[in-house]
Amino acid sequence: MGIIRKDIASHCGKECELSSKSDEFESFHFMEALVFLEDNMKAIKQSLEILIPLLFLCFITGLVYGSIQSNDFENRFEDIIKEYDSKKLARMKGSESESVLRAYDLGADNLSFLVLTQGYEDVILLEVELDHKSVRDVQVLYHDETEDYGTYVEEDWYLNRLMIPYDGPLKSVKYRKNSADDVIAITGATITSDAVVAGVNKCIEKMEGFK
Repeated sequence: MGIIRKDIASHCGKECELSSKSDEFESFHFMEALVFLEDNMKAIKQSLEILIPLLFLCFITGLVYGSIQSNDFENRFEDIIKEYDSKKLARMKGSESESVLRAYDLGADNLSFLVLTQGYEDVILLEVELDHKSVRDVQVLYHDETEDYGTYVEEDWYLNRLMIPYDGPLKSVKYRKNSADDVIAITGATITSDAVVAGVNKCIEKMEGFK
């Protein structure tokens, strides 16, 4: 019995010794870290003094670039935009962005958007009219897609596929619809079809902000 007690005491002593050494080891490394920080604080401070202005400059540059790009599209499609500005009742500037060039309140919960989306060859400019439940009308105001299949994007038989009820974003699919929100893409012009659906979805996203 005495032998067992001695073994237990010896075991506990070793554990305590190991724990003490572990604490000393951690304390040593903590002190090392403090000394390192103290020795390098000046260099860290100098780095931050350089990094923070650079990050701020990048942020401002991004804002300016976005504004310039938006203004470029405004100038490029100036005639179209002026025509719509002259006939629409109420412009909703708060809903506009780099890609949504214009947003108009048509009344009776109907909104109309002039929206840009990136096509296969160039940007595509759409007019999209919708209410809170369905896409009511889609018109292609500008595109420069390929002459063989890409030009089908402005045909009524394709645009009619977009004028459907929605309960979230539309989805461009091949060959057949599997759900009510699906839009069958133009065979041979999948990228162009996806771009148009993406443009309509930008408008749906804006519209959902008014629910």
